[in-house]
Amino acid sequence: MQFCRPYALFKLFFLLFLLSFSTAFCDKETELDVELKTEYQVMPVLLHPIEDKKSAFTSDYLQSLFSVMIFDINHSGIIELYTQDDGKSNQPIIDKTSFENPCDGAFLTKHKTYLALYPKVSDRDLSIKIVTCNSTTTKTFENIGLSGNLSKDRTTIHRFMDALVRLVFQKEGIASSRFIYTLTKKVQTDGDDAGQKYISEVFEADYDGENRRQLTNEKALVANPCYIPSPDGLRSSNIIYVSYKIGQPKLHHLSLKDGKSKRVSPLRSCQMTPSVSKDGSLVAFASDVTGTSDIFVQPFNKTAGPIGKPRQIFKAKGAASASCTFSPDSKKIAFVTNKDGVARVYLMDFPKESTKLTDLQPRLLSKTCRESTAPVWSPDGKKIAFSGKTQDVRQIWIYDLETQNEYQLTEGKTSKENPTWAANGTHLYYNAKDPTGWEVYLIDTNRKKPSKIILGLGDKQFPCSEP
Repeated sequence: MQFCRPYALFKLFFLLFLLSFSTAFCDKETELDVELKTEYQVMPVLLHPIEDKKSAFTSDYLQSLFSVMIFDINHSGIIELYTQDDGKSNQPIIDKTSFENPCDGAFLTKHKTYLALYPKVSDRDLSIKIVTCNSTTTKTFENIGLSGNLSKDRTTIHRFMDALVRLVFQKEGIASSRFIYTLTKKVQTDGDDAGQKYISEVFEADYDGENRRQLTNEKALVANPCYIPSPDGLRSSNIIYVSYKIGQPKLHHLSLKDGKSKRVSPLRSCQMTPSVSKDGSLVAFASDVTGTSDIFVQPFNKTAGPIGKPRQIFKAKGAASASCTFSPDSKKIAFVTNKDGVARVYLMDFPKESTKLTDLQPRLLSKTCRESTAPVWSPDGKKIAFSGKTQDVRQIWIYDLETQNEYQLTEGKTSKENPTWAANGTHLYYNAKDPTGWEVYLIDTNRKKPSKIILGLGDKQFPCSEP
């Protein structure tokens, strides 16, 4: 089997790799040939324990950084930590080597492993040596500054791992991304309403569940938070969510820069299940202002807020419709309606203002599942994920728009809901019902191995990944 072949554009990607960091890197040795041709979908790699060369940190702290590296490798969707045929870890074979005396390409090829990483910390600087299976040389990156603050240093590790994936595989990683979700808890109230009640707030976390921070302070139930994409390519600094603060659900727009929250739509009705177009110019939501739940769109600007009045874009007589999602080019929408007797996912072109609602003819997508909910379009426009009931349990399903087939992604006896695509289009977050409550999970759609994201106590629902 041919395991590796040269990379023609390595120099270009190496330059991009360097530019993606604010810290300085020093190229110590010659270039590596780094493209893999293999039957494996996920590439096995070796990771040597961090070597402590008179560092300023404790062994426990270095072990924490090492755990971050392991998590990033195993959740990249591209590489995974090598295990032997008996399921044991990579340690017995890589412990025989070191940063100064690493393995070579022949060693990696023998173990059907793609690359090896050798981290070393001296004083407050991290160095990482990379060996690939088809190279007789190594490459070392130095001067990756560490602060001793785990929150900051885990971000540095995330950035390095994303840059490594981009450099070697020409793929975008998700280790540097974030997601938002709602956290619901029971609290004690005072005054006239003394007693216990449930409240929820919107929180944001790194992709692995760390560095959590509270975004809203509604002191009421909230639901369906979603990012407003930044058209300039920067990180999202605005979100939209549903608040029950006045009893009736209303859409709110929150700036993450100043923490100020404003109403999105003046409609005197319930407003639910918001979704934002990729360019941030449209907000779709469900409203019962006409007596039934129909789908509306509100022109929107992240600075000015809502522009003009919302427009109704779908109505089915005697039926309820909600949960709209835009295609990446905003030319199509998918949504849920029970117009044919049971809630299912439908697809149609985004209607022009001159289009009559009675002329709309949406196409049914979710033919297998009954009671489908929460469709969400993949970033590449090729798939739609949704939650559908299968043998009385809600599972995550995917509809492939190219093959026009739908397939079940998750399994098990617990219900899964509210899928959201990560920016790489490979991973999905969703919330699942555990014995202790609702938890958030991350799954690679190729490997189909979910991982629980640890977010503390309380029910975690409605995850939404940063676009």
